[in-house]
Amino acid sequence: MIEPGSKLQFEPSMQEKYKERNKEIYAFYKDGLSYRKIASMFNLSYERIRQLVHKEQAKIDRLEAARKREERINSGEIPYSFFDALVDTRIQLNLSENLEVRVYNCLSRAGIIQDICDGRTTLNDYSDEDLLSIRNFGTESLSFVRQAYLTWEAKRALYSK
Repeated sequence: MIEPGSKLQFEPSMQEKYKERNKEIYAFYKDGLSYRKIASMFNLSYERIRQLVHKEQAKIDRLEAARKREERINSGEIPYSFFDALVDTRIQLNLSENLEVRVYNCLSRAGIIQDICDGRTTLNDYSDEDLLSIRNFGTESLSFVRQAYLTWEAKRALYSK
C-alpha cells in the first residue's frame, strides 16, 4: 500500500533508456572507438551500431539545419513559411515527429497550402468539415493545423513590420 503524501519513483521508460544508450554509443563513436569495439561493449551487432550512429548523426544534422534556418528567418534573409509554423507548433506541443510533414502533405494535395501562401485564401475560410474531408486528415491534424496557423499569422505579421 502506498502511503499518502509519498512520492512515487518511476523507472525511466524503455524508450528513454534506449535514447540514453544511443547517445552514449554516439559519444563513444565520436571519441574514436570503432563500430566493432562499441558493438562488443553493448552486446549489439556491428551493423546495429552503425545504424544507431547514423540515426544520431541525422538528428544532430536536422537540429543544426533548423538552427541555421531560424537564424536566416530572424535576419530576414528568408520568409517565415507555413511549414515553419507547423514545425514550431509540433515542437511546442511536443507531438510526434514528422506530424508536420503528414499534415503539410495532406493540405498540399488539397491545394490549400498554395492558396494560403499566395494570399488567395486563409485557413479560416475552410470549415472543420472541409478540412476533415481531406484524406488522412483527422481531428488531431485539425487542432494541430489551427494552432500552427495562428503561430504563422502572428510571426508573419511580426516579420513583415
